[in-house]
Amino acid sequence: QIEAEEEKEKLKEIEDRRNIERDRIRQDLFDQRKKEEQEERRKKLQEQRQRRINEEKERNRQEEIRKIQEDNEKAIKMQKEAERRLQLEKERIRQEEIENGRKELEEKKKKQEEEERLSQIQRAHEENVRKERKRLREEAEIRRRKEQQELQEIKKKD
Repeated sequence: QIEAEEEKEKLKEIEDRRNIERDRIRQDLFDQRKKEEQEERRKKLQEQRQRRINEEKERNRQEEIRKIQEDNEKAIKMQKEAERRLQLEKERIRQEEIENGRKELEEKKKKQEEEERLSQIQRAHEENVRKERKRLREEAEIRRRKEQQELQEIKKKD
């Protein structure tokens, strides 16, 4: 009976060791599963974080592209406006040159007319001077003849 009890005791010890071993294996499996679940959650969180980071990067990239496009559009508008102003300025200068050319022609024409008028006045004056000299010469000639005639008459009387 002692042997049976010892046998029973040994069997119970074996059973206890098996239970302990089974519990340890179960705990290891549980711990392993917990570890795997934690790792899975960590991976999911990491993926979510990475996805949010990537989405933010993409939003920033899109915003940067939009800003660049806006800047390009503004630059194009500014360039077109500058070209338009340049064309207006060129046209204004062209019109000014045309106007200045017209004024210059008018001034040249007036100057020519004035020179012609002065020339005519000068010719008329020269003509008047010539006529006056001729008249004075003729008067002097007439006076000289009269004086000669008077002298001859005086000589005849003498």
